Amino acid sequence: MKIASYLAVAICAVAFTQEASAQTVVRIVGSTAYRTQMNTALRNLINGTVGAGYGYVGTNQNSANQAIYKGTVSSQSVIYLTSLAGSTGGIQLVANNTSLTANFLLPGATTSVGGTASLAAGTDAQPADCSMADTTQAATQFTSPTLSATKVGVIAFQFVANKGTSAGLNNMTPQLARALYSSGTLSMALFTGVPGDDTTTVYALGRDFDSGTRSSTFAEMGISNIDPVNQYQVTTSGGAITAKILWPAYTLLGLPVVEGNGGYTSGGTLATVMTNTSPAGEAYIGYMGTADAATAVTGLGRALNYNGVPYSLQAVQEGSYAFWNYEYVCYRTTLTGAKKTLADALANRIKNFDAAIPLTTMRVVRQNDGGVITQDY
Repeated sequence: MKIASYLAVAICAVAFTQEASAQTVVRIVGSTAYRTQMNTALRNLINGTVGAGYGYVGTNQNSANQAIYKGTVSSQSVIYLTSLAGSTGGIQLVANNTSLTANFLLPGATTSVGGTASLAAGTDAQPADCSMADTTQAATQFTSPTLSATKVGVIAFQFVANKGTSAGLNNMTPQLARALYSSGTLSMALFTGVPGDDTTTVYALGRDFDSGTRSSTFAEMGISNIDPVNQYQVTTSGGAITAKILWPAYTLLGLPVVEGNGGYTSGGTLATVMTNTSPAGEAYIGYMGTADAATAVTGLGRALNYNGVPYSLQAVQEGSYAFWNYEYVCYRTTLTGAKKTLADALANRIKNFDAAIPLTTMRVVRQNDGGVITQDY
């Protein structure tokens, strides 16, 4: 009996090992601005399937940059792992998968059907299989090798002013953006038209060049994505901005970043900055996706109009609000088999069900990042 029992245990152990080894791991990097839609799609893909469960770093699954999703998708036992830091960096990681890695949760990280929160940050350095991107590969520095890109939806962006700024600071134009991000500062009077605002300084905040949000923003504003800009880094304390400096020089994605050309690593971090007040005579403006802008507005930041038009879903769909771009799922043309099937499953789930602005609802189109918007009817 003991021999039979040991044999049964051994058989079960072998079966478990074979089952675990049969799971296909798909590692996803890229856009933080689209993480809500990506996380929603991944949760929906595995929901109710064999072995379903997920976990994430932080307390909010929708805004998690690192997460794990286990289940059965397209008849494949799968583990999706995410590590989001920006579209441009995501494209670089996928294009150069043999030499670059990102930090992920381990495939054995804790999951549960209802989601396990507050996992420790993942440090498992691995190459990436696919990237969420709210910019085209052609708009980045990493254009080779050419990746396959599936258009899955539309993502809109907003400029936001920090908490407590004058109500007259309520609109951004491409000309103002070019002037602001070229020098790093601009008199508030140029925004408000009020002579009394001459002595109030508006400071430029933004994302690092890892970010597709930055790339999309600068393309729309007519700012070169290659030439350096001037963006500030701020210190906050007790709900207030207490100090600011031009972003210090450093290295990102293996490339040198000159002083002023750096920025925040995620839209969520920038959105939190915008919920802080600033000293008299100072105001701050940053750009981010609409989900992060909503967070900033909840914290009493102010979303700006763009060319005099307030953001709305209908304004994007009809073309009067032009501050938007397409969202893509990108992967190498050499990706095959189960990994490609599972990457396609994610793209199709977003495109057909979970996109914030579905492609089928758009009545306008553009051919490239920041390109001319034309009607599609």
